[in-house]
Amino acid sequence: ARSQTTLRFTLSHAAQISVSICDAAGRPRTKFTTFFNSGGDFTIPINTQDFPSGSYRYQLEAGDEKYSDGFVVVR
Repeated sequence: ARSQTTLRFTLSHAAQISVSICDAAGRPRTKFTTFFNSGGDFTIPINTQDFPSGSYRYQLEAGDEKYSDGFVVVR
């Protein structure tokens, strides 16, 4: 089974971003903040090795911009 998923997104300008991941029941799994020095297309690898099988939602916040999507972990 894969132990990583990749979040892909585009920033229009340099920004601090916050990423939070919750399981299907809304329980938080992880949260972190990072900074990108310019706008552009980016990817963030997420280690899912300790995530049990199931559906997950993530929310990415960059200033006033918010984006959310989901992924599935299958073991």
